[in-house]
Amino acid sequence: NLKTITKIKALWEKGRVNDIAPEKRSEIVKELKECMEGKVESLMFKHDLARVVQLLLRLAKSEESSFIVKELLPHVCELSKAKYGKFTVNCMLKNTSPKQRKLIFKSLSGQIKKLTFMQRL
Repeated sequence: NLKTITKIKALWEKGRVNDIAPEKRSEIVKELKECMEGKVESLMFKHDLARVVQLLLRLAKSEESSFIVKELLPHVCELSKAKYGKFTVNCMLKNTSPKQRKLIFKSLSGQIKKLTFMQRL
């Protein structure tokens, strides 16, 4: 697990640089997807790995980032309460397809009151 996290962070460092060739960036996105598939939920509550997920959502095509939405959909409410998770939920809403956004809003329905009155630490 530590090897995977280290590899993910290294790929993130390479991918977040602005002056990188598009083909190199898409290669990094594919590698990140392979490393994170099936593990997104467990990695989400670490602040540095939440930034990786946000980068992936921003750079990946809709079909590439759909695995993130599928894995995080049951946890959107608790993510929006987490210190760094709320930024990921915001990124999910900004960078996903309208169909995926509908699913996110559907998973939040019934939870708005709880989220509105949530106390900040």
